Amino acid sequence: MHEAQKTAVNGSPAATSESPSLSRREAEVFQLLGCGYGPSQTAEELKLSVKTVEGYLGRIKKKLRISDARTLRQYAIQQGRASKKPSYIGDSL
Repeated sequence: MHEAQKTAVNGSPAATSESPSLSRREAEVFQLLGCGYGPSQTAEELKLSVKTVEGYLGRIKKKLRISDARTLRQYAIQQGRASKKPSYIGDSL
């Protein structure tokens, strides 16, 4: 099993003390990535700068031990976290 597949996102029940979880904001960026959003679209949706989104993507890759953006996007889609944009994204956070 790929190391990232063992990682829980946003404190899901699959989380263990050994697997890192994503913060709420990182999970939002991860979900939008899986929905096909690029960094600039994600930044606009979440009212962040592109640099901030790129920082989140870097931290997500590090936490999930994924080295490139393509694999990260594929993983986001695979996890089903990208099936649709969560209703709370884009609200006043």
